[in-house]
Amino acid sequence: GGSASSDSTGQQGKELKALSQSSRLRRPRVVLSFGPDLADGVALLIVIKQHAPFLQLKIIETPQTENDRINNAQQVISTTRQLGFDCFLTENDIIHPDPRAMLLFVYTLFQKLSHCIPQTVLEIPACAGGIYKKIIELSNPGKRTLTYNARIEGDPDFSLPL
Repeated sequence: GGSASSDSTGQQGKELKALSQSSRLRRPRVVLSFGPDLADGVALLIVIKQHAPFLQLKIIETPQTENDRINNAQQVISTTRQLGFDCFLTENDIIHPDPRAMLLFVYTLFQKLSHCIPQTVLEIPACAGGIYKKIIELSNPGKRTLTYNARIEGDPDFSLPL
């Protein structure tokens, strides 16, 4: 009984520490709770940006108004969807957080974000107006089936075949 509770508390402490360490802003902040410290969405967005730097986030680092906090909350929700997982929180859930729901969200966020860090970036230099093809061969040394995701960043005129 007691060890499960202390393990749970230890995990919560690790996640709060990770949120604090990843909040590298002009004014560093310490995240001590899953409630008010996350209510402006800033720490959540900083974590997302660190794991997915390719996302175009416009974080309002010092939200002054309810609209600023709503804007950050909307970005948390939309970026999680862009990354392929649904945010079960609403804007209101983020700006008026229930610590238990936020704990569950942060835990899920860290689980999902660990898969977002690019392992390899391939640069393909090409001249404007020209056609450039690059064939990439991937191998799987294991027996389990692997799924690879690829993305092209930059101009929307470029795409990957589906």
